[in-house]
Order: sequence, then structure tokens, then C-alpha cells
Amino acid sequence: MTRGRHNLCVYVAALAAAGTLLAGCSDDATPEADPSPTAADSPSETPGESGSESPSVEPATGKRLATRTFTTRAPQGWTVRAGSSTKLYATMYAAEENADGSVGGFLSIVDGDALADSSLDELARELVRSSEFKAGKRPEIQPTTEIAGVEAYHVTGKLGDSTNIIQIGTIHDNQLVEIRLESHDRTPEELQEVLDSVVAAWQWA
Repeated sequence: MTRGRHNLCVYVAALAAAGTLLAGCSDDATPEADPSPTAADSPSETPGESGSESPSVEPATGKRLATRTFTTRAPQGWTVRAGSSTKLYATMYAAEENADGSVGGFLSIVDGDALADSSLDELARELVRSSEFKAGKRPEIQPTTEIAGVEAYHVTGKLGDSTNIIQIGTIHDNQLVEIRLESHDRTPEELQEVLDSVVAAWQWA
């Protein structure tokens, strides 16, 4: 299995779990397998090197999100959902919930074993070609970015007609890590600011 194919399989599994969670799972549920994503209200460690190019980005201050590979923070006020994990990957989620209970924004992070060699460009191109996007509405590959000093691919676009998405991903210590944000309510620029804050709070384990 190529690393790109593994990437897609992991992400599809994560999206399937996300749909179940958003349909109404308990916020205080916890994954059972190792590596274990965690969510805690205790103060985080001092953030490490930021993946954002702007030194003025304020790190996210919401609940702690962690696997064996990294720690970071959800955006302040976002509801952290129970993640899931297997021997190959761990996932975690956070939702921006409106007063009426609807979800305006959604954060997912996947941390999985990188099983074969593949470049960041190949990973980005496989995402762009995936079946979740309509033909003619493919997302765009942006210049690479960084996650705490590690180069990462960067893809932006839309799901359907109204949902803005940003996804970045990299390979660190043979682990494939991908961060994805989706929102109906936020503009692409606002969504990028949320992503920057999550990355600014990022530390590699």
C-alpha cells in the first residue's frame, strides 16, 4: 500500500467516524485503543515552534488534543468530540457548535502510520483527486506550509457549494499527520486563521 493510498483510507475512515459523532455522541466519551487521543482542560505546555509564517498568530487555547506524535489545542469554545484509534491510526475531532445546536465548523486530525514512501506533492494530489470532490470543483494545491518546523502540503477548496475546507499534512517520524478544517459559516480567510492558531499551539512529541 502506498503512503498516499493509506492517507486516503485513513481519512475516509475518519470522516465516517466524524459523521457518527456529529449525529450525537457524548462529549465525554473516550477512545479505548492506543495511541489515545486526549482532551483535557488543564493548561498546556509552552507551545513549540509555530507552523505559521506569522509570529503574531495566537496559539489556540481550547481543550488539549494529543497522540503519541504531537500535542496541540482545539480552538477556544469548540466542543471536543471523542476520537477513535486503532493500531494504525488515531483520530480526534472538535466542532464549532451554534446556539441552535447546528455545527458551523469542524476540525479533524488524523495521526497514522506512514507505510510507504510518498512525497508531499503526491499526497496533496491524491487528496485533490479523491471522490469526495465533484469534478470541476477540485480543491487547489497551495504552496507548502509548516507544522512546527516540518514542511507540510496545503490544500484549499470547497465541498459542495458552500463548505470551505483547508487541509494540511506532513510526515514526521514515520507518522502521517493531517489537519483538516471545514466550515459553512466561516470564510476561507477566517478558516485559515483558525488553522493557524491550532498549528501555533503544536508541539511534536
